[in-house]
Amino acid sequence: MSTIFVKGELSRKKIMKIVLEDKNRMSTFEKSLNSRDFCIVCGKGREVDEESGMPLELIRHHVQYFPALVCYVHYECHRKIHDAPLNVFIQYSPGDSRQYYAKTKRVLN
Repeated sequence: MSTIFVKGELSRKKIMKIVLEDKNRMSTFEKSLNSRDFCIVCGKGREVDEESGMPLELIRHHVQYFPALVCYVHYECHRKIHDAPLNVFIQYSPGDSRQYYAKTKRVLN
């Protein structure tokens, strides 16, 4: 486990805002098939940036848009989903993403 030291009240407030916005966005609009720590396609954990030693975020992939259902995957696994295609992870119709993001934008504004 890593520890991050934050200097200054302004920096702390900015970080907390980002964390809270992210939590609210995920819980409000989407359900997830897996945690953000393990890829649902290959089952492996998050990769680590060699330079900083920080774990890299997995990509959020929409399995379906209505109702919103996502899974978290590595970048390469995300490419496999769309290139193969792995139909079990694609349960939406053409145009669904456009509708979803248009609705999401209206709700957030």
